Amino acid sequence: MDLDNANASQQSGSTIGNTVSVTFVTIGNKTVDGKVDTGATTSSLHAENISMDKNGSVSFVCPELSPNRISMALAGTQDVHSADGGGQARPMIKMDVEIDGHPIRDAVFNLNDRSNMDVMVLVGQNIIKAGGFLIDVAKDENPIATHESLEDAVGPDLELQA
Repeated sequence: MDLDNANASQQSGSTIGNTVSVTFVTIGNKTVDGKVDTGATTSSLHAENISMDKNGSVSFVCPELSPNRISMALAGTQDVHSADGGGQARPMIKMDVEIDGHPIRDAVFNLNDRSNMDVMVLVGQNIIKAGGFLIDVAKDENPIATHESLEDAVGPDLELQA
């Protein structure tokens, strides 16, 4: 990623769908699927065994990004309130990422155990704004299936009615 041109790319924007490819440049260019969440103020990254030290560092495990424990500078904490009324303070980190190939420098992620969730990364308003992205929810939808494509998918033994 050409970080010198990252700010110019952030100004141009593009259209993204409900899901995006998130490449973590800071952590060895590992790419994972992310879900766009326009209701989330800050993006969120799956993390297990999170620990913060007195020197301003946070360490965590994210098997999708590295088999090793990851340590980086703590960028702050965020109070997050859930729909069920609960809340927690989550540590935040900054990383250089690419969203569908568009570079975003110093993207902020809060760390949260997302092991019970469908995706390990939520792309929130902070990254959507930084990239100048437009959201097209229809972009990810599968095209309408034709009679022939359904027959290919289910096999010739199933009778299909037009």
